[in-house]
Amino acid sequence: MKSTRARARSAVAGAIAAFLAVFAIGAAGTAKSQAEQCGFWEGGPSAFYTHCTSDGSHIQIRVERENGLPGYNDCAYPGRNYIGFASQIKFAWYTGRSCPSGS
Repeated sequence: MKSTRARARSAVAGAIAAFLAVFAIGAAGTAKSQAEQCGFWEGGPSAFYTHCTSDGSHIQIRVERENGLPGYNDCAYPGRNYIGFASQIKFAWYTGRSCPSGS
């Protein structure tokens, strides 16, 4: 039979192991969600704008570019939208306007 001290150590060790397992799962989930975030983000050599919506709307985004290249407005559709090479895109954001659903 285990002593009270041994049972307490075993319980503490189990609690620590459970905490570390939950922390590791949470950290992996955070890395995934950052890569799939809404709005502007970069993934490898590419730049994206993810339009998170449940209504199927198309929105206008402003894309600012690097190296003196002019920016431009574009339509973003629900989900992930490729907007160019990350080395050429400075940032992109929602202008507050919608795009026609056929554009």
